Amino acid sequence: MASNIVLRQEHALPGSDRSTRSGRRHRGHEGRKSIVVGLDSSVFAHRALCRAVDVARAHDAHLHIVHARPRALPRFLGRERAHTLSRNALARVTEEVRAKGLSVRAHVVMGSTVAAVRKKVGDLRADLVVVGAGERRLLDAVTGSTAERIASATQRPVLVARRAESRPYRQILVAVGLHSNPQRLHAAAMLVAPSAELCFLHAYDDPYEGVLILHGMNGASLQRRRKELRREASAALTRSMAESGLEGHELLLRNGMACNVIEREERERQANDTLFVLERERSVVDRLVFGTACRWLLSQGESDVLLV
Repeated sequence: MASNIVLRQEHALPGSDRSTRSGRRHRGHEGRKSIVVGLDSSVFAHRALCRAVDVARAHDAHLHIVHARPRALPRFLGRERAHTLSRNALARVTEEVRAKGLSVRAHVVMGSTVAAVRKKVGDLRADLVVVGAGERRLLDAVTGSTAERIASATQRPVLVARRAESRPYRQILVAVGLHSNPQRLHAAAMLVAPSAELCFLHAYDDPYEGVLILHGMNGASLQRRRKELRREASAALTRSMAESGLEGHELLLRNGMACNVIEREERERQANDTLFVLERERSVVDRLVFGTACRWLLSQGESDVLLV
């Protein structure tokens, strides 16, 4: 069983999948999608593995299990013992996954979890990364959780598994802005949950509303302004979805700040096995407006999140 584990250190070893003999990067089996999942001994990582197995089975994808071994571990346990412990821990998991009929390969990588997953994702050009989300620590408020740091370290879709149960997703809620690429978000969502019911969610808000209220704007005028913002958002997003071939999907328009809208939707849909699909922070505006929603959902929410 140990032969199924690949030890990755500073240099690629014989038999590692870092590259082919021609020098071109390897991308799993020809025609197959590649899924990378980070694994340690925590229950949160086990949830990620269960979800990664479900996605891999749905697409007959090649699954890569990545385990990061701290560089300090050999100093305490000895190089050979540390290596053996890592191999034995992954060998059993690999065989269990393979018994489900999946193509799987495990990798022990020296270094931090974030660096290990980023390196493997880059080597494989993986289609999806799956990580578990644990309890948020005080330091995470400054540095971000491991899941957040992995998401910021790669441009590939990252599925953050939070739910203890690995039931199929019944709903997908895709959060879109006026400058989003709905086709890209839809494609990532379909990779994770191709049979789930999907709808798009847009939060529209007037940044000047508070100032207008202070200057005496009455309730009727505020309602007219909100209706106009809603009409403009609806027209723009409907046009964008039609251009992407997604006009058949429901579009939900909610008034309020994105963070508050996401919070309300997440609490209302907790029992519905909903997957939330959000865009990463790609600009200063996204970071200020929608980045807060991402951060709240990852730190306070209970639903699984797909970051695209």
